[in-house]
Amino acid sequence: MKEQARNMATTPEMVRPLTSPPDKPDMVLECLDGEWKQALPMREPADLLADLLVSELNAFAGSARRGFGVRGVDLRLPTGVTRRPDVCFFSPEDWSRAAFGERSHVVDAVPVLAAHMERPATLFDEMVRSVQEYFLAGVRLAWWIYPRHRSVYVFESAEAVRILSEEHELDGRTVLPGFRLALTSLFGASGNASCGRLAE
Repeated sequence: MKEQARNMATTPEMVRPLTSPPDKPDMVLECLDGEWKQALPMREPADLLADLLVSELNAFAGSARRGFGVRGVDLRLPTGVTRRPDVCFFSPEDWSRAAFGERSHVVDAVPVLAAHMERPATLFDEMVRSVQEYFLAGVRLAWWIYPRHRSVYVFESAEAVRILSEEHELDGRTVLPGFRLALTSLFGASGNASCGRLAE
């Protein structure tokens, strides 16, 4: 039986010839079953930071049921705009009133916290606009995290901002009292190399 399986695995009929890839230099391609397809993009350092942040928020929330952090949801805000923060944190009450759209990742709900990670295409005007939209909708705390500069912009309103360097701690203020995260820990999340340096 083993010999038969070995022979089946090496029969020429089962090996498809490798065709030349299409001329698409701007795409990362991989060959699956003889067909060239666009490969899934590698995760950015910002995604690693977001994973760590949501993990820290949920560890903080714990069994006390303070709420929970989520990733990858589109917020359809009461003001009529839709935003996708990298991380958001909902109180139990807000989440219980949430309504999901036809797509499972679209939710009609307002978190108490919205956090964005800076990416290469991020514009300052876009940050200002989204912060205004968040607080108009009822968000109480917003974080804009800049891995390249190893700093965080903390908004407690659309007009009040504090800029934290990596020597500081990120805290939940009055929105998530007791939550604290050293920024050296956050920006060192990638293990043997800092996410800030990887993002440059």
